[in-house]
Amino acid sequence: MTYRLTALCLLAAACAPTPTTPEGSLIENHGPTSQAVKGLLRTAQGPFLKGQLETLTALYDAAHVRSVSWSATGGALSSREAKVSWTLPETEQAELTLTLTLDDGQELVTPFSFSLVEAPEQENTHVSRSAREALLATPMPVLDGGVSEISGGACDLAYDSTAAVHLTFTSSTHPAVYYGKWNGTAWTLEVMDTLGFNTGGRITTSQAQLRVDSANNPHILYVRDNQVYYATRVGAGAWTRERVDSAGLLLMSDTNRALGFGLNASGRPSVVYMTMVGSYERVVFATRTAANTWSTTQLNFTTGTNTVSRVEGDILFDSAGTAFFPVTVYTSLANNYQDYLASWNGTATDVKLMTNTTIASGWDTTRTSAAWAGTGRALFRTAAGLYDFTIAAPLSNSTWTWSANESSGAGVGDLAWNGRPVMLHHHGGNLELVTPSSTGAAFWTWTQLGSSSGVSSAIAVHPTTGVPSICYQANGRVMFQ
Repeated sequence: MTYRLTALCLLAAACAPTPTTPEGSLIENHGPTSQAVKGLLRTAQGPFLKGQLETLTALYDAAHVRSVSWSATGGALSSREAKVSWTLPETEQAELTLTLTLDDGQELVTPFSFSLVEAPEQENTHVSRSAREALLATPMPVLDGGVSEISGGACDLAYDSTAAVHLTFTSSTHPAVYYGKWNGTAWTLEVMDTLGFNTGGRITTSQAQLRVDSANNPHILYVRDNQVYYATRVGAGAWTRERVDSAGLLLMSDTNRALGFGLNASGRPSVVYMTMVGSYERVVFATRTAANTWSTTQLNFTTGTNTVSRVEGDILFDSAGTAFFPVTVYTSLANNYQDYLASWNGTATDVKLMTNTTIASGWDTTRTSAAWAGTGRALFRTAAGLYDFTIAAPLSNSTWTWSANESSGAGVGDLAWNGRPVMLHHHGGNLELVTPSSTGAAFWTWTQLGSSSGVSSAIAVHPTTGVPSICYQANGRVMFQ
């Protein structure tokens, strides 16, 4: 009998027949053979490059295994027992399959799916580069007297209507917020805010979010000097930087907590953040009403007296200008913390209770990513699963389904929509692209993208092709592919 993994797995694993475990980055096997085959161990780092030699070792339960074999959809293989050397093919996608034959003749077939990118051009500087190669080769505006490494703790990206890529990220040596744009040929990179003489301030390197409006103008949310800051630029003009939180509703001292950021249909930015009322967190909604003018409102949700309320992730605006975002609230009605999908239309809040179960556990400590999946349909990604909401009025009439996407959770990641959900997950030093295997209801497919530091990552889809692109931190640099 043959067992085949229908939802493709990822990369990188370890050896099981021997008592010791080789060093490397492990990516888990998510499929039905996962009890016997833990995954693969990878010795290399970074993305998977076309033509590159990869050395992988399978980690599996060796009991009753009679033989081990390997196969691939392309490239050259050389293997011995659990270890395989694979020269990657010159294709965009490739699959490596491990087959374990047991003593009773059964076969455990486990395929691993990989996304491959072009290797950097080392010699011919006249050869056109991909956006990934060009970003790695682009000199950075330096702040430290000569080191040109791109480094930091946060990144975000978005496509505009012309398919240009907008990128923001932070550096940590001398903390700064950077902005970059890829026009299809070259990157332009600049320092947007940093330490300065009578200007700028101390940047919190874990916070940077980016949105692009319908006129293709960038909008950036970040934290400076323990205050919420917003920046935008129209055309090729100078950056406008504005403080968002008000003196009466200050950002709470833990500046690494989740912030929500979104643009309404006209491009007006709004932010949800947390302030402290006495010793308790409370949610504040801030909206830009004019240049350098923000209206801030402390929200009370219709769930009894709110002792504590917490922001849990992104903002989505519908066409009418109503904002939807995840919150956790401690109320007098429940005498407990409860998770809600909340809305704010500028005058009143509304909520939909997220009934927690042993399967659907509600919002978690990860910043929840969100994406529209059509009119009145909103998706929210948590570390453990994906919520699919059908929005109704009142909001309490909304319905939702929940789909598990990880057995142990993936705290760092992001979500987009291109006719089906497209998620980015970080696992054990490696990045996975997670999508349904087809449109509609379908099993998940996990595709290995490469190794990362696991600090921050973001995903966006091309406006016409729907092909996803990602940014992430690896080896002290911000990466794009």
